[in-house]
This record gives sequence, structure tokens and C-alpha cells, in this order.
Amino acid sequence: MVTPLLTIRFEERIVTLDDESIDFPAAYKAVASIIRSLSMTQEETDSLLGKVDVYGEPKITPKMKLDKALGQVDEESASA
Repeated sequence: MVTPLLTIRFEERIVTLDDESIDFPAAYKAVASIIRSLSMTQEETDSLLGKVDVYGEPKITPKMKLDKALGQVDEESASA
């Protein structure tokens, strides 16, 4: 379980994740690294993703982007 204060701060930043990923392409991977280091549950992760602002109807959703980033982080950690 993630501490309440950390969750609040993370939620404040996660809102702009999709927009920030335009200027910082590794934004989803950075968030994935934080999620893994905090051992967040799937429910906690889904709750955070629900707070991401999305404009229009993207073909690649924030969940898809984060799933890909989580896979990359897991793969890198397995090979380390």
C-alpha cells in the first residue's frame, strides 16, 4: 500500500501525464518505474490512470501506453 501523502502528490502530477508525454516521451516509462518501485497494486494503478486528462479519443490510450511502459520496466529489471 502506498502512503496517502505520496498518493496525493502522485495524483496531482498524473493528471497531465498524457500531455507531458508529448514533450517528455519517456514520461510513461518514468511513471512505470515509480509504480514498480512503490509496488502499487493494479487497483491503485487503474485509479491513477483514471485521473489522466485525455483530449479527444486517442487510438492509443493512456492505459495502453502505461502497459507498454510497465512491460519495458519489467523486462529491464528481469535482465539486470
